[in-house]
Amino acid sequence: MATLYITEYSNLKADKYGHILQASNLAGIVAEQAISISGSSTQSSAFNTDTKWVELHTDATCSIASGKNPTATAGAHRMKADERIYAAVEPGQIIAVITNT
Repeated sequence: MATLYITEYSNLKADKYGHILQASNLAGIVAEQAISISGSSTQSSAFNTDTKWVELHTDATCSIASGKNPTATAGAHRMKADERIYAAVEPGQIIAVITNT
């Protein structure tokens, strides 16, 4: 079964000058979710109050949408299989996912 993995972070790693690095900070993990990807839009749980960043990793091609009550469609942001992205988010925000080609 195809899955979108979501790791929530309170912060990301920074270099000695304070520049944010696009790298996980394992000490900053707040929560983790695994959302099944299907032909219908499926929503994650709302992000934790401490969540500022998420890492999204998919093992199948899909489309995602974000917001307070999002619905993913094939026209939404497309992620290819095995893609990983980092995104700034707001606490309480939700990610929705749907299969794509």
